[in-house]
Amino acid sequence: MSEAPILVTSAGGQTGSIGRTIVRGLREKGLPVRAFVRTDDERAQSLRDMGAEVFVGDLLNPRDVTLAVKGVKRVYFSMSLNEYYSDATILMAAAMKREGGCEIFVNMSDYEQCYMTLETMSKPDDERIADLGCDVQWSPQQFVHWSAERALEWSGLPVCNIQAAMFVENPITLWMPAMTIKENDVIWMPFGDAKTAPVATVDVSDVCVKVLANPAEHVGKNYELTGPELKNWYEFAEDFSEALGRKITYVPSTLQDFRDLREKMAPGAPAHPMLHLENLAIQNGGGRYIQAISDDVEKLLGHPPVSLKEVIKAEAWRFEKGAAHHIQHREVRELNKSRAY
Repeated sequence: MSEAPILVTSAGGQTGSIGRTIVRGLREKGLPVRAFVRTDDERAQSLRDMGAEVFVGDLLNPRDVTLAVKGVKRVYFSMSLNEYYSDATILMAAAMKREGGCEIFVNMSDYEQCYMTLETMSKPDDERIADLGCDVQWSPQQFVHWSAERALEWSGLPVCNIQAAMFVENPITLWMPAMTIKENDVIWMPFGDAKTAPVATVDVSDVCVKVLANPAEHVGKNYELTGPELKNWYEFAEDFSEALGRKITYVPSTLQDFRDLREKMAPGAPAHPMLHLENLAIQNGGGRYIQAISDDVEKLLGHPPVSLKEVIKAEAWRFEKGAAHHIQHREVRELNKSRAY
């Protein structure tokens, strides 16, 4: 087994804590990890406490990225929603290619990439609307993911794309519903009766750990990760009710209601991630975002995906009256260990 450190980017991030959880999973296997973080703070220190080497830098700085990949053979790449996402991906790929000896480049992508092709993107508007179930263009973030996948495809590197559906631990499925559930036990979102299948971040991170730990069989693969069930939000409201021990009701809202709630959640947030959330909401409301459940999680991990209800149980503190609105994530990694299959 290679003794070279595995580079994990965005290791100090908060959204789903994917990078942090990957670091923990790799360290539990005794694998050396170099954790790329933006800021040397308490989160960076917690990574050191796991036994990871911490590298502080900027994913858009060529010097930082070149130094970060020294001696690296395997990399997990992701960064926060950003208009320069594809630039950062290309920079990391170029640095890894220059370093040489790359065994795997695990690229965190999104589920839309399994059907977001030049053919589908260039269809007449009426065909595009029929395909997506809604009149919306791709978000800028979805497009930079598409560009990043094309660049990696052309790079000649051994790539594995993780095409994950919308996370359960996402503002749309967790933080925004928490705001209205705390107020009046209502989920107030613009999904109508459309069905979707959000995936738990614990499953996404465990898939990434599996690929990084034994890369050879995963080179050239695109893994589509979804949750275990395709449900509408009336059905998800029943899951919330069971998980929280009280009646939770889903009430379809308008897109303007969604925008108002989004602004309340993150006042003054940058336009790029907020537009992406809006596009995701519209696409999910169209009912064509996910048309069939993927079995990739079960095939790779040997157990069914974690359900939204299980995550809500683990995150129940969010939905208690008086709990803070701010974005925070508590680990749900122990979910799989406690489940019976």
